[in-house]
Amino acid sequence: MSITDTTNKPLNRRSVIKAGAGLAAIAVASPAIVRNARSSSGELSLLNWSDEFPGDVIPNFEKATGIKVKTTPFSQNEEQINKLQASGGDGYDLVQPTRDRAPQFKELDVLASYDTGKLKNFANLQPAFLDSSASIWTWDGKLYHLPHLWGTEAISWRTDLWKGDPAKLSYGDLWADDVKGHVQGRPHSLLAGIGLWLDATGKLPTNRLLDAYKDEDSFKKIYDEIPQGGAGEEVLDQAVLGLGRQHQVGPARERRDHRPDLGWSGDQPQEGGQARQLSGARRRCDHLG
Repeated sequence: MSITDTTNKPLNRRSVIKAGAGLAAIAVASPAIVRNARSSSGELSLLNWSDEFPGDVIPNFEKATGIKVKTTPFSQNEEQINKLQASGGDGYDLVQPTRDRAPQFKELDVLASYDTGKLKNFANLQPAFLDSSASIWTWDGKLYHLPHLWGTEAISWRTDLWKGDPAKLSYGDLWADDVKGHVQGRPHSLLAGIGLWLDATGKLPTNRLLDAYKDEDSFKKIYDEIPQGGAGEEVLDQAVLGLGRQHQVGPARERRDHRPDLGWSGDQPQEGGQARQLSGARRRCDHLG
């Protein structure tokens, strides 16, 4: 079937794998500090996901601290990495890399490590969330990534067009013939969803895809078994099913705002949802500890 990502670009299995490098059932984006941070000027410059700060968070922070906040939003990891590559990290204090991009950011070499002794609330972090950062974002004995918040991803559908049973909602529904050419989603979420579906049906047992992350050979072996989706174009208004972040329920919120006459709903599939943890990294700036 044809699938389209949320930028309305055609996808096939090869492009999905390329765009979703480091795929996992858990996608983690966190605050990181850029090495040459300049926030000592009284201004904090954030390179942040476009929809991760509720409306009152930054104004309340500015009021409480007297620090002016400048935000530079992005919508894709590649966009964030390109900005940091182009500037060498200059102009940003805190950035939000996704957990599975650790190798790219280590090579990029623009981040500063955290001095956890200066973090007043460090002991309040959930150990499981902290471990998800520390397990792959620690090098040279230093930590470069911390958890920020978490959420889930879900499947959304057009209530007037999709005739499936919501009580039996499955990742497999995204690949059914009756929605061919009318599915949207984040590339890595779509690919992980296929893997979870195949695992649940016993067609490709992978321990909910966790076996893919034992080593590189295991990853290649498992993802080579995931069926290929053909490339194709489609108009967003024609989408019937979508997979994406729970607070957006895939493309539902975007479509509802654009076409309020269209009905959308969403829920977790029977194979289980995909969790995502938002976190961050920093540039070097001592007073940010």
